[in-house]
Amino acid sequence: MRKARLTVVLLLLTSAAFGFEFSRDGQPSCVLVRPVEMTGLDFMALEELKTYLGKMTGAEFSVREETESVTGPAVYVGKTQAAKEQGIDVSAFGDEEWLISEKGDRLYLTGGHPAGTYYAVRSLLEKAGCWSLAPDQEIVPVRPSLTLKNLDEHKKPAVPGRNFYDGLPGKMNYTKVPPEKVQAYWMNRLRNRYNGGHGFGGSKVRDAFYLSKYFRLTHQVPAFHTMSYYIDPALFETHPEYFAMDESGARVRPKILSGKTAMHSGYCYTNPEVRKIALENLLKVIAKDRETGSADDWPIVYEFSALDAFPKVCLCPDCKKLVAEKGSNADLLLDFVNDLATRIREKYPDVLLRTFAAYSGVNDPPGSTRAAPNLLWQYCDSFSHSDCYKPLTHPVNHAQLAQLRSWLASGGLMAVWDYGNIGGTYFNPPRIECIIDSFPDDLKLFRESGILSVFYECETGEVIRQNFAELTQFLYGHLAVDPDQDMEALIRVFMEGYYGPAAPMLREYLETIRAGVRSVERPQLTNRVASWPYMTLSFMMDSYLKFKEAEKKTEPDSVYRKRLHYEMIPLLYLMLQNSDAYKSAFEKIGISEAGLLQEFKNCAEEFISCMDGADLSRPRKTLAAALETLSLKYPVPEKFRDVPPEAVRVVGPARFRQFPNVGSSIVEDPEARYGKAIKGVGKDTSWHGVNSVIQASKTIRVAPSYFMFENAALTITEIPQDEKYHWYRFPMPQELTSGSYLWGQAWAFQVGLAHLFVLGDGDRDINLWDCWMSLKFTGPAWVPGSAKENAVYLDAVVLVRPEKKE
Repeated sequence: MRKARLTVVLLLLTSAAFGFEFSRDGQPSCVLVRPVEMTGLDFMALEELKTYLGKMTGAEFSVREETESVTGPAVYVGKTQAAKEQGIDVSAFGDEEWLISEKGDRLYLTGGHPAGTYYAVRSLLEKAGCWSLAPDQEIVPVRPSLTLKNLDEHKKPAVPGRNFYDGLPGKMNYTKVPPEKVQAYWMNRLRNRYNGGHGFGGSKVRDAFYLSKYFRLTHQVPAFHTMSYYIDPALFETHPEYFAMDESGARVRPKILSGKTAMHSGYCYTNPEVRKIALENLLKVIAKDRETGSADDWPIVYEFSALDAFPKVCLCPDCKKLVAEKGSNADLLLDFVNDLATRIREKYPDVLLRTFAAYSGVNDPPGSTRAAPNLLWQYCDSFSHSDCYKPLTHPVNHAQLAQLRSWLASGGLMAVWDYGNIGGTYFNPPRIECIIDSFPDDLKLFRESGILSVFYECETGEVIRQNFAELTQFLYGHLAVDPDQDMEALIRVFMEGYYGPAAPMLREYLETIRAGVRSVERPQLTNRVASWPYMTLSFMMDSYLKFKEAEKKTEPDSVYRKRLHYEMIPLLYLMLQNSDAYKSAFEKIGISEAGLLQEFKNCAEEFISCMDGADLSRPRKTLAAALETLSLKYPVPEKFRDVPPEAVRVVGPARFRQFPNVGSSIVEDPEARYGKAIKGVGKDTSWHGVNSVIQASKTIRVAPSYFMFENAALTITEIPQDEKYHWYRFPMPQELTSGSYLWGQAWAFQVGLAHLFVLGDGDRDINLWDCWMSLKFTGPAWVPGSAKENAVYLDAVVLVRPEKKE
């Protein structure tokens, strides 16, 4: 017995000193052992371990069931009897908690159900240098002799639910990407420990291989703004009392977009019939979900959240009375949803009811009401108030941090809907930037605050993509699991593996951008980011030349060259949009506007085609619009024909931003100077007429004919009665900034002007302009007796150098 104990001790000491040997000279040094019973991800864990050990070492590893005789070194995968005999008990482990335990010549990879064992395998493979960087890029080192030391590990993710919403599943769906590419996308997500799905509900789009309980949502309704799916908006016709009352005492009619999707209204939370209808329909949806499948895959979370574009609650006497008695609008909402959650819990104790916090009229936490134990708040870190480039603990975000902490203090389960630098509308014009330095501190905060899940919205641009999008998603996934790990080491792994020969130049580019972002002290709000000060002419020209040098180090048509080109897209766009001001700089380095335009088109086409979609018509339409914006030179309107060319700038429809949720859209208009205009119909009658007032937010009221250009305001009180376009001038010149835009109709009209800002090296007048806009007012609210629709149109903005005073 004494000799046997000595042998065990020696084995343990030898293992600690020399590590666990998987292979030697391309031959396996161990076998893989599986339990008799396995489920879902356990099979994937075993297959991944066998596959990637084989890829790294060149060895063929055999798999045995533990009922077979096993002698010598072995890796036990999953909940094996052998692990139990070694005192390894994972019965109390969380869903994704994992353990790697080395005991002599036996290695145990195990964890909680359903994902713990899989996470143990992925952690082991990464320790061996095997990484999944993107759907089309992994790192698999060649290691014929593979021995790893210091493997013991017991961990669980810092944030239980982790979803990075990049919008790609939807794009892959409408571009008809091949199934194997879609599968590669979801496998990369799984390997990087994301446990959320595509994020928008519905079963028509392929979803994740594995969903944590916090992202197991029903596919019968969308994933947000869902109250109208449980309380039919069409009921307004027969029961307007079910809907929210406004300040005037009128019930607010919802705008039905299609089916049961609605916006611009809310519900009367104290109406007992509303509660009855909502409960009946929620129970029907839950029951239908449980007709098939098992407890391992049934939806757990049911979204019951306010409709979009209605920043209020019901103001009927009963609702107002409840708010007055209990303290806040959140108490009113809780009185409603707590009732539903409590009744649902009686029949389905595992179900969570999820609703928005700090959103849509419910900004402040409840005063005296506590959330039901199965009520999950989804706190919205508002992208119109939060700076996503800095962590919430940074001084620029002090108000947002205080709000989050006030909600956390109010009690209840908490999820977070957070935002990154969203592509598309909010990335137009594009910027050269990165958001990664906010990740570690934010994720530590979420861990310490007990946040149960994070939905990080950061859609990748369809054509003009954000810089380092794949790196961003890779880092967020790993840091959400462990925010204490070395982010710089993760960056190094990614850059070298993903960009290959171009990595040194792109790492330098990344570090320049990171330093520039960190140096900006003013808030950069996600929905209106000003141009970054480091995006100077010299920065862009130098960066372009460095890209061209790095290009020479990559093979033609290689993935590394294509990825280099993807990173050039925002830079090329910005160079082109300022081409008039940069002509002499272009000449100095031997490039032309026409050449850059073709280069931009080629790079964008490469990006569009990278997933091999069978139908690229939609992204190519987006690209065509971008090319039109860059190449279109609007003729100077007749009114300004006598102004010298260097003293006038014309901004047309290509720079207009539409917001359908508040009633604005870009439309064809034969009367418009350039064929199109931005048209505002508003949300209700308050959006029209010189004597009307729009309640733009809880505290802001503006006239429908009120417009702003920087610090100059213009309210048009005399409306031409011919329903044609007329010119209007703002009262004083304004200095353009890197974040300038013109807005009106309570932000429904936005015209981007930041692209005209020029770094003037101390010459303030270079950005000083008079601003004119061309507007048309139609309909009886503006022109009594008119048979046309109530609408406001804007078809052009013209900036003119102010006359110099003698």
